[in-house]
Amino acid sequence: MRSYLRYFLLLFVFVGFFGNYTFAQEPHLNEIMSSNGSVLADEDGDFEDWIEIFNSGDEPINLSGFGLSDDEDEPFKWTFPDTTIQSGEFMLIWASDKNRASTGSELHTNYGVAAAGEALFLTHPDGTLSDRSPSYALSEDISMGRQPDGTGEWFRFDQPTPGSTNNTGESKHSGKNSSASGIEIPDVPESSGSQPGKLRNSLR
Repeated sequence: MRSYLRYFLLLFVFVGFFGNYTFAQEPHLNEIMSSNGSVLADEDGDFEDWIEIFNSGDEPINLSGFGLSDDEDEPFKWTFPDTTIQSGEFMLIWASDKNRASTGSELHTNYGVAAAGEALFLTHPDGTLSDRSPSYALSEDISMGRQPDGTGEWFRFDQPTPGSTNNTGESKHSGKNSSASGIEIPDVPESSGSQPGKLRNSLR
């Protein structure tokens, strides 16, 4: 009897530990630009919308089969190819409506992000929602992102930082100082009027 109890105790600890580990390895939506006028051009020289993904975990994550969508009812509207995001890496995906998903090349979704504001959804291949962004209208060349990276509140940035941290340092792509002055995004529930306050993401 004791051996069975010991077995179930070990199983419980194993499942609990690796369940939390798996959750910690989920990628995050980290920064979004929905009206790119001059911040950064894609490989065609076009200034397209972009979405930044961040891996806050300690291990690489293979994104193959993950869905990235602007439609909650169609979570796999666009899916990642066989590509890996390393620990601490920032990955940029163009929301250009060009629909390019080739490993080793710049990635482009088959939709753009509405500047008037719409939520984005990052979905695990098993259908579990990994992360979502708030719906918030953005002016040209203004981004919204998390601070600290991956897990923090959402802020609006007048100095976007594509491909780099929202906290400090320099953007790998633009070379701009990333210590941007953030304005915290208010919580605006869809079912009610504007109610200023901190944006709470239940998925964090």
